[in-house]
Amino acid sequence: SNLVETRKQCVKREYHIICMIYLFLLKSSRNWHPTYCIGRHMAKQDKQHANNDDRAKKTLYVTGFNSKCTTKKLLKELFTQGGPVADITMFDTHAYVRFQHQESVPYCLALFNEVELFGDKLRLNPRHKSDNTFSYMRYLAQVRDKLRDEYRSKEPPNLPPKKYPESSSKKKKKKSKRPSNKKKDNDRKFDERRTNDHLTKHRPRITKKNKMKSSQRNQPQKNKSIY
Repeated sequence: SNLVETRKQCVKREYHIICMIYLFLLKSSRNWHPTYCIGRHMAKQDKQHANNDDRAKKTLYVTGFNSKCTTKKLLKELFTQGGPVADITMFDTHAYVRFQHQESVPYCLALFNEVELFGDKLRLNPRHKSDNTFSYMRYLAQVRDKLRDEYRSKEPPNLPPKKYPESSSKKKKKKSKRPSNKKKDNDRKFDERRTNDHLTKHRPRITKKNKMKSSQRNQPQKNKSIY
């Protein structure tokens, strides 16, 4: 019984000392408060997760390239067409391209996915997990449609009208439509033969009497003498 009482007293003293230390620390600085320490640690973790999410949303996962030919400089020159690049981490089989803006990721996906580089097709995927959902793919489709509409809606420049030379096919068509006054060689020969035949038919026949008459007519008349 005496041992049990002594133990109880020791436990009470220890508990009292712990409470005094706890109150002293709480008054001196709130940083030593256990709940505050836990909350601060959780807040740090939340910030880290938020920063990681932001970085992941701005990052592209690139595969399908030839590591012997492609370099960081070449990838940077390629992807800067979609937006300013912050950093590139490159490995033998894949690479991570981080942009400064989140909007550059879907834009580059729409432009450079399955583009051939040294004979190999690049395969692009967003690094963020939520970006692989149906809603994100729908957003990509909207971006592609918008880009197509922008390129299609571009009007031609306002230039003064010029007379360009017509093509040979159009000239041939126009020439065939016009009535040609010139006759072909075959038609001319046929007409000449026809006229010759007509003349030979209606020409009078030459006989001996007709020859005599024509010769007498052609001879000069002699003066008749009167005796």
